[in-house]
Amino acid sequence: MNDSEKRVLEYVRKCSADGYSPSVRDICRELGFSAPSTAHTYLTRLINEGYLERAGKTGRQIRPVEDRPVSIPVVTKYSHGLPVIDPSGEHVFFLPDRKPQGQLFAIHAETRSPQTGIEASDIVIAETTDYAAQGEAAVILQENRFPEFVRLRAGRSSDADEPVIGRIIGIIRYIR
Repeated sequence: MNDSEKRVLEYVRKCSADGYSPSVRDICRELGFSAPSTAHTYLTRLINEGYLERAGKTGRQIRPVEDRPVSIPVVTKYSHGLPVIDPSGEHVFFLPDRKPQGQLFAIHAETRSPQTGIEASDIVIAETTDYAAQGEAAVILQENRFPEFVRLRAGRSSDADEPVIGRIIGIIRYIR
């Protein structure tokens, strides 16, 4: 998201908190855009990326997407390279207004991973992928049976000795 899109999103959120939806002309006036098409372009991008939604059929009924409940399967372990889903079913998490790229899954961390900031008993939310870039926190499958959380020094794919199975997008930690 570029700076102008961030400014538009923040303005729409402010207006929404004040109880109304701004028009394209309101956005132009507030943010100094000279053409309504500029504001419309940013609004369309924010809608397509999942940050805003149309509440009705008119253009003036745009609102920010709030945190929404998302049902995510929780993986308890891996057996022969395949995930074993928690038999108690999927868990519902409230995630920020972010549109994931892939299918989401969650893992209860059993050990601490200092390089990623993950503590034992955290719930790690990841999106499935077979590649993670350098510097990204990822879930790798160690010895084809047990997930490990690492921050990659170099990009890695599923072809590696310890294949990437997901990119970490969040951590849920309960404070006791």
